[in-house]
Amino acid sequence: MASHIKESGKHSLRTKSARHHAKVLTLLGAVVAVIVLVGAAIFILRTPPLAKVNGEAVSAASVDSEITRLKETAPEVFTKDYGGKSASELQQSILDSLINEKLLTQEAHRRGLRVDSKVLRQSESAIRSKFATDEEYQQFLQENNISESQLSEALSSNLLVAELAKDLVGEKDITDSEARAYFEAHKSKYATTASKHAAQILFAPGDMATATSVRQQIASGADFAALAKKYSKDAGSASHGGDLGWSVSDYPAAFQSALDALKPGEVSQPVTTGYGIHLIKLLEVRGGSARFEDARAQVVADLLGERRAAAVEALLKELLSEAKIEMR
Repeated sequence: MASHIKESGKHSLRTKSARHHAKVLTLLGAVVAVIVLVGAAIFILRTPPLAKVNGEAVSAASVDSEITRLKETAPEVFTKDYGGKSASELQQSILDSLINEKLLTQEAHRRGLRVDSKVLRQSESAIRSKFATDEEYQQFLQENNISESQLSEALSSNLLVAELAKDLVGEKDITDSEARAYFEAHKSKYATTASKHAAQILFAPGDMATATSVRQQIASGADFAALAKKYSKDAGSASHGGDLGWSVSDYPAAFQSALDALKPGEVSQPVTTGYGIHLIKLLEVRGGSARFEDARAQVVADLLGERRAAAVEALLKELLSEAKIEMR
């Protein structure tokens, strides 16, 4: 049958960290990934601060707990393959990230932005839904040295920064002409998959004599569809003249290789697969295409993500230049 054929320095460090934080915002919907990366580094404990940002403390425990977590859950970050960073270098990077986070959340609060409690609960539920059982969820928290309240605080903080990003650049700020220009510059990204329309005549395994004879008849001008109806052992396609329809997936290797070598209208020589012997005809090719109308929503989302990331990075540079940051 046809269905059987298809195989199924500090300032510089803070600035660098700012760029990293901005890039994270391009994936505002990927909440789980953000939380795993941030881990326990968001929450504030009652320990001596490493820094004060506009009067608000960033605790040493926040940084130390993240170093401990990384050593236990991602020791590779200390290897040469990952730059061979020392604990003190990682500590500075984490501190810079926390300072950036603090500045952005402070700015969000200054603007009167907040995280809707319903959105927070939905996001927390979305994280829980990734685990089959509550035991698996609790094991995840334990392995990452983070409590539920710490995870919720980290999530709330990231959602607040997301609200700030949306406040900086809204969908209404993306014009149709800008979206079209972005689409043209990234057209291959939005192209649909090319597909081929093929037909076959399937012969029983080992019946090369009949396959060769039929191939000669086709070469002499006989109708492929008529011969498929007469000879093909694939009941699913024989009654339709061997038509296999359009496909964007691969057929068995030998079949696909023969099909890829054909031009529209051409018929292959006999090809052997685990299903039998095939004569393959390429009927049509539909190239991958990209239409702005079809991709508009995704184009706007992608452009919006880039604009928001850039806006957050620019804002963070401004906040860093104006902030009162006291290091311990």
